[in-house]
Formats: sequence, C-alpha cells, structure tokens
Amino acid sequence: MSMLPRKRTWKGALAILCGVCAAAGVAATTSPGASAKVQVDHHLCYTAGGKFRPPATGAVRLIDQFSPNGFVPIIRPALVVHCNPVTKIIRLPAGQKVYKPTNPRAHLACLPISLPPGTTVPTPKVTVGNQFGQATVYLGQPNLLCLPSWKGLTGPPNVKPSTPPGLSHFTCYPVTDTSNGSFKAPGTVLLKDEFSPKPVRVAISTSPQELCLPTTKIVQTGAGPKTYPMVDPATDLLCFGGPKTPIKPKVWDENQFGTSVVHIRATKWLCLPSTSTTAPGHLYWVDYGTSGTVNEMPIGGGSVTSLATGQKHAVSLAVDNQNVYWTNYAASGPAVPGGTVSRVPLGGGSPTIIAGQQNWPGSVAVDDTNVYWGDTGAGLSPGSVDEMPLSVAPPTTLASGQAYPVSVAVDATHVYWVNSGDGTVNEAPIGGGSVTTLATGQVSPDGLAVDGTSVYWVNYGDPNAGDGTVNKVPLGGGSVTTLASGGYPVAIAVDGTHVYWADQGVNPGTGLVRAVPLGGGTVTDLATLQDDPTSLAVDGTNVYWVDYNAGTVNAVPSGGGIVSTLASGETNPIAVAVGP
Repeated sequence: MSMLPRKRTWKGALAILCGVCAAAGVAATTSPGASAKVQVDHHLCYTAGGKFRPPATGAVRLIDQFSPNGFVPIIRPALVVHCNPVTKIIRLPAGQKVYKPTNPRAHLACLPISLPPGTTVPTPKVTVGNQFGQATVYLGQPNLLCLPSWKGLTGPPNVKPSTPPGLSHFTCYPVTDTSNGSFKAPGTVLLKDEFSPKPVRVAISTSPQELCLPTTKIVQTGAGPKTYPMVDPATDLLCFGGPKTPIKPKVWDENQFGTSVVHIRATKWLCLPSTSTTAPGHLYWVDYGTSGTVNEMPIGGGSVTSLATGQKHAVSLAVDNQNVYWTNYAASGPAVPGGTVSRVPLGGGSPTIIAGQQNWPGSVAVDDTNVYWGDTGAGLSPGSVDEMPLSVAPPTTLASGQAYPVSVAVDATHVYWVNSGDGTVNEAPIGGGSVTTLATGQVSPDGLAVDGTSVYWVNYGDPNAGDGTVNKVPLGGGSVTTLASGGYPVAIAVDGTHVYWADQGVNPGTGLVRAVPLGGGTVTDLATLQDDPTSLAVDGTNVYWVDYNAGTVNAVPSGGGIVSTLASGETNPIAVAVGP
C-alpha cells in the first residue's frame, strides 16, 4: 500500500533543519546582487530540448511533501521544459494588479524522471489554492525534476555557483483529476517575460496540468552526501496550460547538472505560486457475512461510514483515487456462479456491480487503468486471474487453469498471484501474455505483496505444526529467500524498509503482528495477544489490521509502540486497505 504523508506542517520543521544544514556549509550558495528576500515567482514554461549530465541512477534522493523519507528517481538527461520568471498582470474593472518577479535571474530547467519498475510514491488527494481559486486534485506519479538554473540569452551564463539562490528544486506530478472546486482567472491575464517585448494577453485553461512541490535534493558524491535544501517549503507551483506567447528559439541553461544549449519550442504552462494541504487519508475495510458492509473512517480516527451494505460474503478490497473495489463470494455458496466484483465512489454513492456471475472471486487489486482479481473457482471450474478496464468492459482472463489463486498484487508491468492449491507463485504481463512461475513447492501460500525488487508472500504451512514462513523472490524469478519462519502467517504488506505480516497464532488470543527488514534479520513483534488478525496494510507511518474474531480495526506505529483500536463492534472484518 502507498504511504500517505502528513499535512504540510512537516515542511516548517524540515525548513528549520535545512537551515541548520546551510549554516553548517552544506550546499549554501550566494550570488552578487542577489536579494536576501525573495518569494516564489510566477513562471512561464516552455517545451524545450537540451541535454544535461545528471548523476548516475541511485545517486540522487528527493524529499518533498509526499515523501518525507525521500525516494530515488531515474533521471533522464534530456531537458523537456524550461521556465522563465514572468510578470503577470491582472486587468480588473477597477484597475490592474501587477505581480513582478522578485528573483528574475532564477529559472527552472526540468528533466524527466521516473521510478524504478514496480515502485510508486504516495500521491494523495491534495487541496490546492492560489489567485485563481481552490480545488481538490488527484495526482499521478512524479514525472519531472526542475532544477534552479541560470539562463543566458546569447551564450552560456558562466555564473558561479551553478545554482541561483532563492529558488528551490521542484518535483512535479501530473494532475489527473480536479474536483470539489474550480480555478478561474479573476480578470484578463497578460504575461511578459524575457522572450516578449511587451505584455501579451493570454487565455488560461481552468484545469491545472501539473503540481510542482519544493524539494530537498541529496546527491551522493565521493566526499559524501551533499544536500540542497528547500528555500521556501510552503509554496508550490500549480501549472495551467493555454498561454500563447512569443519564444526565443535558442538560449543557454546552467545548473548543477551542467550547461546546455536550449531549443525553445512552444509555450506550455503558466505556473502560479500556490499552497496545498494533503487531504486526510482513510482506512477502508469489509465486514464478512451475508449482510456484509464496506466501511471507511479517517486514518486519525473518527466516525465509521458504511459505503455499501447488504453485501454477500465480501472478502477483499482495493482502493484507487476515485473508488473502493471489493469482491463478494457467491451469494449462496459455491453452488452456482454468483460472485461479484463491485465498486463505490470514495466518500459514498451508489454501489455498482462491475463484474457478475463470477465463480468464487477472492483477492482484488487495482492500478491506474484496470481492476484485477483472482477467481478461485471453488470446484465449479479451475481458477483464473482476470482483468477489467476501469472504464468497465467485459473481463479478460489473464491466466486460466489456476489452482485456487488466493492473493493478487500488481505493479507497473505485471500481475502477481499465489496459488494455494498447487503451492506456486506466478506472474503474467498486464494485458495478457505467458504465465511465469516464480516459485514452486510452497506450503499453503497466502498473502502476497510486491515492491520494486521482489515479490513477497507468506506460507501458512501445516495447520498443526506452526511452521509457516515469510518469503521473497526477485521480480522476474530467481532464488527464494526465507525472511522469517514459524507461526501461522496469513497476510503481508511491505514499505520501503520492512516486511509486515499477520500471524493468526495457534489459538485465539495468540495472534501477532510482526515485522522484519526487507533483507532479513531480527523479527519484531509489533502487536501481541490478538484474537484473529486477518489482513493488514501500511502507510509508512503505521501498520493497520483487522481482527476477524474481535471485530476490531487496529493500528500500531510501524517502528513499534502503543497499539490503538480505531474501530470496534465490527462483524467479522476480513480485509483492510489504506487510501485517500
């Protein structure tokens, strides 16, 4: 599950910390004539071409509001966007307002970034406000790193240091959806930058395309890590398409990644200084039974809301930025095909069956384009792993003839599942292709999770022996590693540092929630004396689980601490997920 960040208040603390770094001489920069007081300017951005020399993959870590522990991107050398500080003029019936740059020599050069295959960073629902209004937006995965840069109109700037002061690095995220608000310029907009001899009247789209967050960049060098802290942690850039302004075909950019001639192609965005707050995340779970429910509550605690009622044996769920998805076993048992895959909008609405007449659907997963589930077959037919577009179309069978696929996970390229019936761990490409068996000879494999390097699963083992295991195998196949042994593990989750699992214990009251480092090592008990922990999820801060017999939803800090009961009185909660 993805980690959800705290609210923006963390930035103030990081700014103080990075101020201490600068005082100690870490990446502190000055420039003759630079103003001591600057603010984040409006920026006019252009599609562009150029080439820089970023450090080797793995040498740069980026820290922003969504990833307080940072992430390591793959940085491409080709420049794709160049941004100038710009004067913005708003003409109103009562006159005009002029917003001039406070740091006119500080530009942005933006390079494409991506994440290692199979990895994601948290991209929560965010409420963004600026002079054009306020709205709640959903975001995709980071796609640009924008570096503060000097610009030369006639040749390389040749300015030292290589980074202009007063402007942060920015990590940018594509805006995939806007809701609960709107943006609109309060009057006629005119723009003027170094490419234009006079202000130009422009039309601005009301739909933002990119949100750029101030970022601390840490570069590993031969002399150790070098940190470039945020300058203004509280101000983002929200970018709108639409402006048409003059261009200068050829300029030069210079920054920490080198100097490049830049070919300007067309105006792309107007980026407004903005503030954002992360909308609170939620916990979601399903209660099993003939009158089961799908439920949500704020992650920090609060009232429980039932999003769907009257569900027949709801057993699994998954969450994206818009909906909760879940599976119901056949309404009257595994006698006739009657299982369903359903969804309901976040926050409530009308539940919809998107796939009916399934044999015995169990585990469900979702990505940006499809929903996936394992149909165990339950004696009606061999099991299958199925895929359906989020737009809803007839399901596609990715893998047939499977022996009771009980847990499904997905990354950017593949779907993964475990077959309890034949003790295998398998993968198939999204969209269809050959099935690859990653591991065989597993004893009652159950919960499954995936990160950027490995597939993880638990083996329940012999129900009378307590010989379960926690295991991993590299993506694509390789040697199986056993990370932990013993007990009765049934569910698993991973974050950037640890593997977590629920152990049902030999008797009620002996269940555990446990953790081990991703590479193996000492096992830590995060919670003991649980009745029947059945499913768990993580968000980078806490581990959450449901206890089927006790009827509770619980949390504990991922590093250990006090166990909290967030909800009680539930009727056999069987699956839990974290989402917006």
